[in-house]
Amino acid sequence: MHQTYQLSIAILLLYTAPMYVTLLSPLILKESMTGKSITALSLSLMGLLFIVDLEAGIEGVKAGGSGYLIGITAGIISGFSFGMEIMTIRYIKDDYSSVAQLFWYTLVGLVLLLPFAGGVPQPVLFENLGILVLFGLVNTALAALLYVSGIAQIKAQTGSILTLIEPVSGIFFDFTVIHTPVHANTLIGCIFILLGAAMAVMEKSPRIFGKYFKIRV
Repeated sequence: MHQTYQLSIAILLLYTAPMYVTLLSPLILKESMTGKSITALSLSLMGLLFIVDLEAGIEGVKAGGSGYLIGITAGIISGFSFGMEIMTIRYIKDDYSSVAQLFWYTLVGLVLLLPFAGGVPQPVLFENLGILVLFGLVNTALAALLYVSGIAQIKAQTGSILTLIEPVSGIFFDFTVIHTPVHANTLIGCIFILLGAAMAVMEKSPRIFGKYFKIRV
């Protein structure tokens, strides 16, 4: 039960990244903070609260004692770091291509994590080598490249909100592939997140239509 509480809090704190991006991008990236971007962020974070079961998480913090303080601190740092990653991709996009950014931050991560590679017994490693290679190609290489390329082309605020589609897609595949039941609050949360993402994406739509179709809006 405590593991469920920890997971709820961890998910919530990780996906607070859009909040940091929305607050800091006007200062660092000179992006404007509009009413639509704030509304989109509010809808998405509200949806996240429905998904993670915040009440259960708070009860877990009360029951978990000091051990939860470390977890909460780590969650806050992870959310802030996630937000800084999004803004960094946007900040250096003119100096480094998406492929170059992906290569260098993957290389640094590889060097830092290399000492932990020996913790896996060789029989276990060789037995699962095929799925690990597939995981590296699809999840780490292809997905990360698409992610970095996409973030580099749009506002950091919009990109950070769109990252909240990740837990929604996880719930979708969990339901369709593993056939895990979806509760009403989870479904409501997904709807809120998708509404927020749609609002973030469509924020510039009037200008686009006006430019290409000569429609006065």
